[in-house]
Amino acid sequence: MWMTAKVAVEKTSYSFDRLFDYRIPYSLQEKVQPGIRVLVPFGGGNRLRQGMVMEVAQHQEDAHLKPINTVVDETPILDDEMLGLMQYLRSHTFCTWYDAVHVLLPLGISMQIRWRYTVVKGVQADLEQ
Repeated sequence: MWMTAKVAVEKTSYSFDRLFDYRIPYSLQEKVQPGIRVLVPFGGGNRLRQGMVMEVAQHQEDAHLKPINTVVDETPILDDEMLGLMQYLRSHTFCTWYDAVHVLLPLGISMQIRWRYTVVKGVQADLEQ
C-alpha cells in the first residue's frame, strides 16, 4: 500500500495548474500531512519546486509517481479552515493553486530555492589519475 499526496506546486501557469500526485517515501510518511510545505521534483527536468500538501491518501496500486523530496515545515502552517479558504479562492478568482497558498502564508515565511556550487578540494587530483 502506497501513501500519496496531492500537492499544489508553485510556478505553474494557470492553464496547466492542478493538484499533482506524489508518492510519499516511507521515511516521510509520519511528517507529510495536509497544510505542510514540501519540496518536489517537477517537470521533465525534475527541478525542485515548493509545494503545499492538500490531502494525503492511500493507494493500493504501485503508481509510478515521483517521490516527495523533503518536508520544509515540522508542523502544518495551514489548518483545515485555511485549506478550505484556499480552495474557495482558487474556484472563485483567477489564480493558481499556489497563488492561493501564497496569499494565506504568514508574512516572511516564503522561501526561495537557490543552488550553490563549490569546488571540493582534491577533485583535480582525482581527475588527473
